[in-house]
Amino acid sequence: MKDWKIDEWLGKQVFTLATKANVRAMTKAALIVEADVKTHFTKMGQGRVYGRHTASKPGDPPAIDTGLLRASTATDVRVILGMVTGKVGILDGVKYALPLELGTIKMSPRPYLRPALKRNHKKIEAIFKEANG
Repeated sequence: MKDWKIDEWLGKQVFTLATKANVRAMTKAALIVEADVKTHFTKMGQGRVYGRHTASKPGDPPAIDTGLLRASTATDVRVILGMVTGKVGILDGVKYALPLELGTIKMSPRPYLRPALKRNHKKIEAIFKEANG
């Protein structure tokens, strides 16, 4: 009969279970933020008019023009080197996403990602507390 050491017998199993729980928690948290981002875009802005599009006011979330920015908002959860990472962001190809979030020299920010994270901070904390009991 072999004498088992905890790290040989349970270490990998415990790590795998903990990782799965954290992936589930991260996915749940990221999807909450993604949904919040998508619901806070404005249909009609209150700012400057550019042709047929009325932009949002500085500080407000972006006003919908084509819907590409909202449709490109996605969640990505991965395990990298044993760490669970989650990202809510914009798929490649939407070049105006970052300038809207952070602003530019010529334009004030129209944040949409950071406010969603801030609005959901307590929910996210509760999700991870429950997952890691």
